[in-house]
Amino acid sequence: MIITIDPGHGQNTNRSPNNTSYVEGTQMWKLGQKLQKALESYGFEVINTRPNIGDNPSLSARGKAAGESGSGLLLSLHSNAPSASPDGTYDPSITGVCACYSQKDKAFNQPLAQKLADTVGNLMGNGVKAVFYNDYPGKPGTDYFGVLRYSAASGCPRAIIIEHGYHTNVYESNWLLDDANLERLAREEARVIAECFGVEKKRKIYRVQVGAYFIKGNATKMLNRLKDAGFDGFIVESEV
Repeated sequence: MIITIDPGHGQNTNRSPNNTSYVEGTQMWKLGQKLQKALESYGFEVINTRPNIGDNPSLSARGKAAGESGSGLLLSLHSNAPSASPDGTYDPSITGVCACYSQKDKAFNQPLAQKLADTVGNLMGNGVKAVFYNDYPGKPGTDYFGVLRYSAASGCPRAIIIEHGYHTNVYESNWLLDDANLERLAREEARVIAECFGVEKKRKIYRVQVGAYFIKGNATKMLNRLKDAGFDGFIVESEV
């Protein structure tokens, strides 16, 4: 299974007007790196639209990366901001996680978007503001946001944008500046996606060899002793 993750914007773009330490394009790239590793630990193959922090592909390139790679899901990572007030300032009190999903596969996208939003809202402590889809003006049934629209058009209708709170909110932007919090987000988002696809995390196993023999009969005797003691085992023939 292939998953495309799309860290929104580019390096040093979308700096918070209320917390100048926070830059959406930079922090979402960091989250994307962690999410890629978390998803790979479940055995997913991951396409990252921004493998390097300086990358900033077009919306069409981001969406097409999902369809052209045969991805089963595109997840676009963002933090939110409200429209500016008439005086040019941004309300710092607006809060909450938002998720917008492609309407091209509502049956799959809506419950996953809701679960992701609930999970992120619980982690951040800000709750869920909205889980929705929206139409392109004058084109009912066509997604408004370009990355969703291009993803669906290229063959990946399972596409979701997750807004990790509002970076105009000082608490939420500071929360996203904490590297440990990004690790938690990556781990939990990967878990939700894996559960959605019915994938369990890959587990390591450790084998113990109890002997090596030139005579097969001696190897068989040891195997029988192990089995008599309640242990399972097997014989492997190899060259030396």
